[in-house]
Amino acid sequence: MATSIPDVSYQTDLDMYVLLCFLWMLFAALENALYPEFGYDRSSGEPVERMDEYVLMAAYLASFLLVNILYWLCMLLKMRRRDAALALRTETERQRRNDAAGALEEKTMKMKSVKALSRRHTSAQYMWQQAGLPRDHGH
Repeated sequence: MATSIPDVSYQTDLDMYVLLCFLWMLFAALENALYPEFGYDRSSGEPVERMDEYVLMAAYLASFLLVNILYWLCMLLKMRRRDAALALRTETERQRRNDAAGALEEKTMKMKSVKALSRRHTSAQYMWQQAGLPRDHGH
């Protein structure tokens, strides 16, 4: 099992989310432990509830929901920025390759034209030699 886990030496976004969830579990445990002590007024003998526990629960759930929405919105923006940067890098690389391919094709065309000129020149020299004409072509 340990060999299937990648070696990552930094805290990932998922680690941060799990940490946030543990934090909210800690808040729930603290609320359950501390509410019976601090949620009731026992000065008159009979415990009287200071705050409705449902209000506390609603605040806890609302804060958890808000943090989750904010977290996932941040992750969505982060992924979009990453994807845009990757697309830009890919397009730049594609353009660089196209430019290199164009330059190579241009160089190949120049080499072909030089070879063709060389062949024509050689053919002309051969024809001049066969005709017995001087090499400077009469100039």
